[in-house]
Amino acid sequence: MTDRTGDICSDDWQRLITAREMYARSSGIHYDETLHQVAQRAQSEGSIGKADIGALLLFKRLRADTPWARALMTTADTAVRQATAAAPHRMAVYDRRAHTALSSLGISLTHATGRYSRYIAALDDLLSQAPSPAHAWTPRDLDIALYCLPPNSAGMGSA
Repeated sequence: MTDRTGDICSDDWQRLITAREMYARSSGIHYDETLHQVAQRAQSEGSIGKADIGALLLFKRLRADTPWARALMTTADTAVRQATAAAPHRMAVYDRRAHTALSSLGISLTHATGRYSRYIAALDDLLSQAPSPAHAWTPRDLDIALYCLPPNSAGMGSA
């Protein structure tokens, strides 16, 4: 199976917009503080380091005993900063719920190497077509909408 990106219909955009609004109402202003602090630091420094990634791991309660986490911990912070200097303003969380929501919208990501880069590319593609008010969203806003997106009662979204 290969990745599939594409357009989503206005009904699916409305579902995403509603999900993002529900998240904002229910999570409170402090829930994403860690992410915002890391994003601000990344913006001012031009990259993120291992301490920033560690903060995000704690924030998202991810397992630190995975192969990618071990690889991260054995990589020099300067190398991590070089790799993340490309676009710190484009950070977004990728998790099982975002993956499932994308699939429900007809956008698939395989588990092949480079999945996060393909995920960000899919978010960029969606945001380039977004209607108001989502046209002003960041990738983080879209990942929140994906995380909160209720299942489509009709099954798969249209692409």
